[in-house]
Amino acid sequence: MSDRKHLRRLLAPRWSTGRLFGGRQNRCTEDDTLAPEDARFTERFRDLRQMINGEWIPDILVALSEGPAQYSVVLSRVRERTKNDGWTSRRRHLQESILTRTLRRMEQRELITHEREDSFPYHAHYRLTPAAVELLTAVAPFVSWAERHTDLVERARARHRANAAGTG
Repeated sequence: MSDRKHLRRLLAPRWSTGRLFGGRQNRCTEDDTLAPEDARFTERFRDLRQMINGEWIPDILVALSEGPAQYSVVLSRVRERTKNDGWTSRRRHLQESILTRTLRRMEQRELITHEREDSFPYHAHYRLTPAAVELLTAVAPFVSWAERHTDLVERARARHRANAAGTG
């Protein structure tokens, strides 16, 4: 199989089901698949990067993949998973003000919805939109790639830390 056909097959959308997706099936058509040689591929790649750009957006997407949650639950889910940043060696700590701004930004990007109850006591829940669920499905192969290439990622992290410290 040629590299081009192999790459197109790897990039082709797949059916996805499971707990995260509530058993619902998502399907993209072959027409939705862009190959690297397609003119819009790089533009869409950059669009994707911008949609998930933000220090805490991936953490919040994962936290909400467990299901809808109130603000305090989102905060605790993210904080429970947070540890040192491998790229900077700094301890990561999500502040409430940052969570508020990030949730607002994610709502503007239509990655989450913010639903408020009408009756007292008023509660609000955040949940992933169908597009965000599909996004998590789409990035799963990237996460798997990083897991398979931890040695390469760790070398890149070490070079990044050395350059930041002025020793590289």
